[in-house]
Amino acid sequence: MDVSVMRQSRRFRWNIPMSTPVKAVLVAGLLFAAMIPILPNLAPWLGTDLAFQSSDNGWADSEVQFKGRDFDSILSLFAGYKSRCERPDAVLQRTTDRPGPTSFTWWFDDFSQPKWTVPLATPHSAIPDLRMMKDCVIPDGSAA
Repeated sequence: MDVSVMRQSRRFRWNIPMSTPVKAVLVAGLLFAAMIPILPNLAPWLGTDLAFQSSDNGWADSEVQFKGRDFDSILSLFAGYKSRCERPDAVLQRTTDRPGPTSFTWWFDDFSQPKWTVPLATPHSAIPDLRMMKDCVIPDGSAA
């Protein structure tokens, strides 16, 4: 190979001296920049899945956001429980506490959403299973 061609190719090479930490930060920044269009679509799935129950201990359910089971689904299922089991005085209660800032899901939660305004309660000791909820049987033995 001709020496003049070798000198010319070296002249256009970007030979920027970088330390390993600088390269790592540069690569991490490029990866994060590539994820920016994807993160808004993932943010609703990365939030906290909340669990709910009825005040009369006859119904319980929870969100599974990545499967599309959101708060609107919970509200419609609870309204169906109240009408089917003739429990108009039952109140929806949230059994999941707000996560702290050290939790990963805290960063993706929008605490102004209506699901966080549902009153917090301690979970009942005997959560009804699906058969009991379909038959409107309360775990203490009473039926609607």
